[in-house]
Amino acid sequence: AENLFLTLADPAVEPSAANTPLLQFLALMLERKKLIKARGLTEDGQRHRYEHMATHRFYEVPVGDLNAEFFRKIQEHLGVLVGSKPPKPAPSPEVPALTARQE
Repeated sequence: AENLFLTLADPAVEPSAANTPLLQFLALMLERKKLIKARGLTEDGQRHRYEHMATHRFYEVPVGDLNAEFFRKIQEHLGVLVGSKPPKPAPSPEVPALTARQE
């Protein structure tokens, strides 16, 4: 995860909108593991600044909402990377029909 983050967040690499949710997720995960440290926002407020603790290099990650749609995109993206099939939608629970006279 750390190497993937460093590769995707490298300033020399052209950012991709498709990789942005994955990059945001990796930043969240690595921050919790204390491998990177949040250092605030950029002046325009559009990107988080992180310091990689081992190398003391700074990386910028676009700001995003951590909502259900965000995590669905991450799940799909990770599924593509590891070659798993997308999850089947859960069947809706059946509600027994009520009759006019129940005893």
